[in-house]
Amino acid sequence: MQRDRKKFSQIPAYSGLCDFVDNRERNIAAALQSELSKTLEATANAEKFMKVVRKYTSFKELTSTLLWEFVEKIVIHESEALDGKRRGKLRRQEIEIYYSFVGKVELPD
Repeated sequence: MQRDRKKFSQIPAYSGLCDFVDNRERNIAAALQSELSKTLEATANAEKFMKVVRKYTSFKELTSTLLWEFVEKIVIHESEALDGKRRGKLRRQEIEIYYSFVGKVELPD
């Protein structure tokens, strides 16, 4: 292929096409490298998370150590009345738990 490029490099259309193909190959390679890096990072984070999960699969009480290792943050949203009363007893409050290394995990209802 390199020999063909030298042979036809004097033809402007061919030269432009070669440049286009070279640029396209570089862009695709860069995009693939980026996706590979993201996948490797996600895999490493999942492995770290599973290591913590395995460590605490049979805990008897919730300790501060367990929380510090297992939970990144907890977001508590404002409560809302379910009975239409401002200070009613029926209230709903959304709580989001973000786990270390994997973030928020959506569980099915």
